[in-house]
Amino acid sequence: MNTDAHSQNNALLNRMILLVLSLILVCLVLLVVRAYTNPSSGDKLISITEVPVNAEEAVSAVVNSVPPAGSPGPPPRPVSPAPTRTVTRAPVLPPQRPHGTATDETPLPQEGTMAAIRIDSSVIGLPPVVVASPGVPPDLANADILGLVTLIGPPPNEIPISLAPACGRINKDKNGVTTRHYVVNSEGRLANVLVYVSAGIPSKYPAPGNPVGLDQIGCMYQPYVLGLQTRQPLLVRNSDAELHNVHFTPRNNPERNFVEIKGQVSTSMIENPELLLRIKCDIHPWMFAYLGVFDHPFFSVTGTNGVFHLPNGLPAGHYTVTAAHLKAGSLSREIDFRPGQQMAVEFQFPVPGNTQARNK
Repeated sequence: MNTDAHSQNNALLNRMILLVLSLILVCLVLLVVRAYTNPSSGDKLISITEVPVNAEEAVSAVVNSVPPAGSPGPPPRPVSPAPTRTVTRAPVLPPQRPHGTATDETPLPQEGTMAAIRIDSSVIGLPPVVVASPGVPPDLANADILGLVTLIGPPPNEIPISLAPACGRINKDKNGVTTRHYVVNSEGRLANVLVYVSAGIPSKYPAPGNPVGLDQIGCMYQPYVLGLQTRQPLLVRNSDAELHNVHFTPRNNPERNFVEIKGQVSTSMIENPELLLRIKCDIHPWMFAYLGVFDHPFFSVTGTNGVFHLPNGLPAGHYTVTAAHLKAGSLSREIDFRPGQQMAVEFQFPVPGNTQARNK
């Protein structure tokens, strides 16, 4: 009797143990299935996206993938750019379009960008229209390379400058002082454009001994834009009865900062080439001047007539000539030059944002 009861108890216990083990096994199976079908936030699989074809697209992909401030969840991992294709950017201005690509359908450059002008064979040689253009002095007829720089479209309005009382008394401009971002004449000729040979010169040239002058007149730097060679003396003069501060803020050269009293002249030399090196006055924050510093003499700055001419003496060869403006950006064209064969080069800057202008 007791033996039968004991056997029944053992059988019942075994069935209960088997049931518990079955339940445990089912739970384990459910957990495994759930782990594969609904992973936790810390174990999500990283999806593989297509790598952009170049570095610009990679940068754009990273920027566009960052969520707005305050959005939940961490930002996605950045997409690495393709290792075999990179975009080289100029130290002053953004990338340049290939030569010969600007058309009516090509988006025009925005402020501060670079763009290549469309090659127009009609301005190669020295067409009479260039020589006869108003503002071209007769003595430039002997220049090997000369040309005009024009702004297409009305320039943006300049910003009035409110001078300090002392500067207001010594400034002689009866029309009022403004910024000098776009200085043009009635024909749209653009001043303050640095035109220079940017590629093709085989060697460096020694610095000339004659100095270049920068003056402070009426609490304004004169001229606004000028060019010089590396290690060429730069004389900075204070012609005002006002204390001025001369602050060089370069990117490729040592910084300089000094004060000048009336009549004082200071000499500086700049060691390394730099485009649009800024000089400012910390005392009068509206005072700026910009330097183009080159390791060769083949450069020019346009006046209010938009005319430039490069010094003679350039050897025969294939060159790139670039025109750089502080606000309108930069235009470049390639030329094949032979000494004794006069050449005219024309640059036409579209007004930034003017989509109707034609770049030619």
